[in-house]
Amino acid sequence: MDFRRTEQTWGAYFRQGMKHCVRAPGIGLFAAMSGFGALAKDSGVSLLIALGMTGGMWSTPGQVAFVELFAAGVGGVALIASVTIANVRMFPLTIATMPLLRKRPGVENVHFWMAHVNSVTSFVQVVEMCRHVSEKNLRAAYFFGFTTACMSLGLLGTAFGYTMAARMPGLIARALMLITPLFMLLLAAQSSRRAVLLSVVLGCALVPAGYLVSTNWGLLTGGVLAGTLAFAIERARKRNA
Repeated sequence: MDFRRTEQTWGAYFRQGMKHCVRAPGIGLFAAMSGFGALAKDSGVSLLIALGMTGGMWSTPGQVAFVELFAAGVGGVALIASVTIANVRMFPLTIATMPLLRKRPGVENVHFWMAHVNSVTSFVQVVEMCRHVSEKNLRAAYFFGFTTACMSLGLLGTAFGYTMAARMPGLIARALMLITPLFMLLLAAQSSRRAVLLSVVLGCALVPAGYLVSTNWGLLTGGVLAGTLAFAIERARKRNA
C-alpha cells in the first residue's frame, strides 16, 4: 500500500485509513464478528448485549469467553475474571502502539479512546504505515479512520451473524472467527522484515509442539518462545554483521 499517495491533510489520511480497512482487514473482521454474533444468539445473549460486548470489549477472545461461560451458567465474578484474563494480551500491544501515535509525552483523554479501539488488526496496519509516514498527526488520523471503519464493520458483522444464526451452524460460526487470525498470519508472512518472517516460521513449528506438551499453555509458551528466539537471532545477526 502506498501511504503517501494522498494529500498531506488530517482528513485525507482519515479517509485513507477507512479505505484500507474495508478491504481484506474489514472483510476478515466482518466474518469473524458474524461468527461471534451467531454464537451469542445460540448462547441466549440478547442482540443488544452482543452489540454492547463488541463495542465495549472489542476483543473476540474475551467476547467468546463471555458467551460460552454465560451459556454454561457461570456467575458474574467468574465471567469478569475470565474476560479480564482474555483481554490482558492487549495491554502490551497498546503500550507498543501509543508512542507511534501520540504527539507529546503524557496521557490525554483521547488516548483512552485510542487504547480502547486498538486491536491486533489496527496495530499491524499502523506499524506498516508508520514506516512510511513520520508525522504523528497524520498517523493518528489514519489510525482513527482505520479503527472507525473496523468498529463499524464489527458491529454490522455482529448484527448480521446474530440475525442469521438459525442458518449458521455452530461449527461454521467458530470457523469464521479464525479468518481474522489467519489474515494476521498471512500479513505477517508478507513482511519484509527478517525478524517478523522468522517469528512466523518459528511460531508455526513451536506452537503445535507446545500443544503436545500442554493444551492449556501451548499457544502462550510457543508464541512467546518463537518471538523471543526470532528477536535474539536477528539481534545476534546484526551484531555480527
